[in-house]
Amino acid sequence: MISITAEYALRAVVILAKSNIPMKTKDVADLSQVPREYLAKIVQLLARGKIIESKKGRGGGICLARELEQISLYDVIQVVDPLRHYEQCPFKLSEHKGGLCPLHRRLEGMIVNLEKEFRQTTLDQLLKEDSEESPLCEVVKSQSMENIQRGRGREPLNINRF
Repeated sequence: MISITAEYALRAVVILAKSNIPMKTKDVADLSQVPREYLAKIVQLLARGKIIESKKGRGGGICLARELEQISLYDVIQVVDPLRHYEQCPFKLSEHKGGLCPLHRRLEGMIVNLEKEFRQTTLDQLLKEDSEESPLCEVVKSQSMENIQRGRGREPLNINRF
């Protein structure tokens, strides 16, 4: 459905959406379970796309560049790995006369519907969906959001806690 790059970018922005302060990229990587080197490249793309921004100095790090209701899942995906549409059948058969075969016409329709859902889902909606449930799958991590925000020691984390 979406690439691993898009999945990782979505995980990272959800972590940032839950944080009220800038975070270090390594902490976002740890919490989102995205390899640090991979996330560093994704962060560059997200910054160029004005999804996140970097703050330098003490208390600096990365944070979202806009309000949660102004960032859709579509915005994030399009910045890191845009959805690909079928403009012509990949097989380029002469029988198709420049159009799409039934399979690729159907696939294009599905992509259009998926794109519509991504456009209509903002980060604030995702976080509000169910206050009892984390917007990310529950995982046990080596740090808690509170400790990251305070810059203190490490302890196991239930991602639902932050």
